[in-house]
Amino acid sequence: MLDRNFLQSFLRVNNASEAMSNEDIAKILFRAGWLQTETDEAITLLRSNTNGSMYSEKRKAVGFRPDMDFSSAQLSVLLGVDVVIDPSKLSTHQQTPVQRARVALLHFVFVASVIVLAVGVALGAGIGSAYYFEIGPFDPAL
Repeated sequence: MLDRNFLQSFLRVNNASEAMSNEDIAKILFRAGWLQTETDEAITLLRSNTNGSMYSEKRKAVGFRPDMDFSSAQLSVLLGVDVVIDPSKLSTHQQTPVQRARVALLHFVFVASVIVLAVGVALGAGIGSAYYFEIGPFDPAL
């Protein structure tokens, strides 16, 4: 995302100014590894009176394309590395009714076991407290 302040700072760091010719600015940007399109946009931005919002919106539009085909060949071209994608793994996973029933049963068993465990711990604590304090059926006077 190009910004006029960033470009001015970049030129200052490289001992250059906006007053230099377009060719000299382009040479500096090329030496820094900028692409031709980025260099052209940067020079246009420096010579215009805007702050770059038009260019940042253009860059966002170029960078995000929802209709883009994410095939292995296209990704390999974009990333510069070999990418192999199995299309069957990209599909969304839909549960069948049998799978949903199995998951529901597992949830029920889990919740029921937690409830049984909690009731068991509570009963054990209550009986243990009654024995320790000798109350109820553990009262020695009975």
